[in-house]
Amino acid sequence: MRVTDSLVIVPVGEVSKLTQHALTAACALGHEVVAVAVHGDPAKARALEESWDRWDPGVRLDVIDSPHRSLVQPIVDYVRRAAEGGRQIAVLIPEVEPLHRRYQILQNQRGLLLAAALRARTDVVVCVVPYRLTL
Repeated sequence: MRVTDSLVIVPVGEVSKLTQHALTAACALGHEVVAVAVHGDPAKARALEESWDRWDPGVRLDVIDSPHRSLVQPIVDYVRRAAEGGRQIAVLIPEVEPLHRRYQILQNQRGLLLAAALRARTDVVVCVVPYRLTL
């Protein structure tokens, strides 16, 4: 068995406790970690980059421009490019888990959609990292 360097990609939307939780898990799993954000608004992308620089988690942030406000396809394309050359890739998708199961339908389902697209269109490892809300 040949061991290769791994890359863990974490899709993020903002600087938050959810992002911190996902990056902590990602750093425990891989040699290299990169956070990836998709934005269609250049002003919001700049604001995220400035906030990221102030926070300085020690993880690179790549911002992908998506003028059509698509989230899934730009990340799938990014992951495909990263996987070229046979590098082992894992994608950790942070997901808020509500306190009660009955509220789960109210949560944003983009993470599940992204996970399904990555599983269907790539050969990378896809993990969903739950972040449990507490009172």
